[in-house]
Amino acid sequence: MIQKQTIEKIRQDVASCSDEALEREFDQFFSKQSEVCDFVMDVTSSSSQKVRELSLYLSYVTYKTLSGDLNLDEPIASEIIVRAGRESQEWIQKVGEMDAEQFSAASASEVGSEPYLLGFVVTEVQDAIEDGLDLNEEEKGTVFFVLKTVIAAMTGCARRVNT
Repeated sequence: MIQKQTIEKIRQDVASCSDEALEREFDQFFSKQSEVCDFVMDVTSSSSQKVRELSLYLSYVTYKTLSGDLNLDEPIASEIIVRAGRESQEWIQKVGEMDAEQFSAASASEVGSEPYLLGFVVTEVQDAIEDGLDLNEEEKGTVFFVLKTVIAAMTGCARRVNT
């Protein structure tokens, strides 16, 4: 499980990158994980550009964060992404049916394999809204679904580097 400190360090590293360096890293991400990027673009195709950009950015940060702990050199197959999408939809529905007490009592495995990454996604969306990004509930849900799926696909198909 990725720790909060790791996520914060990657977020800071990305924020401090020059535009040129960030563009090179994005190009590398798009090249290595084109199926993931295609999935993000497909799911957000009817969304606004801001939702697509936020989803791609958060997918990149997720990839960069997980790359230190997982072997993500091989592209993630579309079949894995589709399966992760179905599992994410089921998970979101299950969590949506929980009341606050049930959610608070949920075990880490019920929250997901990477609870800190999911928390990062929620925080980044909230920060973007506070910074003036206008997202409605459907758009927030789209971003969350995309990232839940990306996290599940990346963690479900890659082997740990240090195992």
